[in-house]
Amino acid sequence: MNCKFKIFFTNLLLSLTINLFAQDTITVMQYNLLQYDYATSSCIPIADKTSNLKITLKYIKPDILGCNEMTPDYTAVDYLLNNALNTDGVTYYQKTSYTNLAGSSIVNMLYYNSQKLGFVSQRIIQTDQLRDINVYKLYYKAPDLQTTQDTAYIQVIIAHLKASQGYEAERTTETLGLMNNLDSINIPHNYLCQGDFNLYTSTEQAYQNLIAYSNTALRFYDPINRPGSWHGTYSFSDIHTQATHTSGSCFITGGLDDRFDFILISNDVRLGNKKVKYIPGTYKTIGQDGQHFNQPLNSPANNSLPSNVINALYNTSDHLPVMLKLKMNPTGQSVTSNQDPVRNITFNNPVNETLPLEMELEKNTDLTVQIVSILGNILYTKKLSTVSGTVGLMIPFNHPKGIYFLRISDQNSHALIKKIIKN
Repeated sequence: MNCKFKIFFTNLLLSLTINLFAQDTITVMQYNLLQYDYATSSCIPIADKTSNLKITLKYIKPDILGCNEMTPDYTAVDYLLNNALNTDGVTYYQKTSYTNLAGSSIVNMLYYNSQKLGFVSQRIIQTDQLRDINVYKLYYKAPDLQTTQDTAYIQVIIAHLKASQGYEAERTTETLGLMNNLDSINIPHNYLCQGDFNLYTSTEQAYQNLIAYSNTALRFYDPINRPGSWHGTYSFSDIHTQATHTSGSCFITGGLDDRFDFILISNDVRLGNKKVKYIPGTYKTIGQDGQHFNQPLNSPANNSLPSNVINALYNTSDHLPVMLKLKMNPTGQSVTSNQDPVRNITFNNPVNETLPLEMELEKNTDLTVQIVSILGNILYTKKLSTVSGTVGLMIPFNHPKGIYFLRISDQNSHALIKKIIKN
């Protein structure tokens, strides 16, 4: 191999590994906070509500936090930022601005992790005089970002539709107005559409406007694809988001029996066409164990999360938040691969002289485990034949300080690559 070709080959390997590693995970969370109000007349004092909210946020660590039912007051907006997010040494969360062209008593808000995301712009969609629908555009701060033109973008739409049965026509107007607005721009994008939609069934026209809109390129998709009559139906008890209480003057009561809160995704996010992809299986109703149909969230015991988080959710709102995760790939063409040979992997990073590695496999497979230098040199290879379940390895790591790559591939040439930092 001549010198010029070796340099070219080394640069090609480096470019490929940078592309493979320019991936990150973004956690998105949506929460109706039940009149998050700084006023002293609030049913739940803001200090109490915020101390409980802080417990949940520290546990989930959202990178994008969408909120419904914020009071239109920057005192409250800033209080949440400074007392529930930027606490205990955390300083990187930032907020957008709330809007209230509709003159509502409650508004939407968006907070974001500024270490991973930057703010581009926001706009308002007015579909009626009830509440603003907000559209926030964010960009991903990739590790090798040179300009914002080189990265991935996400547009987060937050809506709070008209509540209660008997107002289906109003919700239809709101969602049709939203979709017609997107249609007037007619540019498919990495859209998330989230909020308290107050929907009782998937056949309601408001929901159909979102998932079956005439412009197929702009339709939204439900990540869990669970159509049906959500209200009061036991088979949907694992995705119900309201009501967390059966008694109490501050909360809607009746126990968990409604799916009101959603995060829907555009087709580009579903397929990973524009450098952002929904990670299948990550959509969850936080705190929902499916065992509390028509019951309060915390009684009988709910073991889906630590008890302090369950109690925090119970004391914050009559809604449960929903979440999902996105894979970011700003330097690649797409994030369409769903062929990782390993379902879950655990290892210490940074690493010292030994790399303890634990892998969780979905099926029997042959694996090749490698350590690769940043220049593409293979430093370690271990072949594993017909392994399944949980597999552990202790990999010697007597290499100089620096950046390395762990590469795990199967017999079908599907590969999972992780960055390793040597102390």
